[in-house]
Amino acid sequence: MYIEDDDDLLRVLEQSKHTTVEPPRLQRIYDGLADDAKSLELINRYQGGNPHYARGFRAGQWFETTEETYWYFLECLPPLYMTGAGFVMTECTMNGLYDCFFEIDGRYYCAVIDWDGPRSFAALWTALLAEVGQ
Repeated sequence: MYIEDDDDLLRVLEQSKHTTVEPPRLQRIYDGLADDAKSLELINRYQGGNPHYARGFRAGQWFETTEETYWYFLECLPPLYMTGAGFVMTECTMNGLYDCFFEIDGRYYCAVIDWDGPRSFAALWTALLAEVGQ
């Protein structure tokens, strides 16, 4: 999905009101808290030379990250979409997949989302919230 201007964005938002989005199957790709360097490796795992390349890159993959990483990505570009729960990165990583970040009870998470509007964000948020035991 490509959004060129405000009219495209409004059209996408209107369409998203009328569709049901199934949450992706979640897959934790790193155990524990990924520090800043490990978070960057995991975020860039779609690149062939990356040590995490074999994990693939698909919607629903997630890991716990640091508050610093969360704020770094929030401040580097304006988000494509943002709520009190988190945000979706402006730049598409590949094939309609975007990185997004969530804050849940003072802990921070990065996940891959197949962006299809705000409902896809809400579906992923709900699934991740259940996964991390909140």
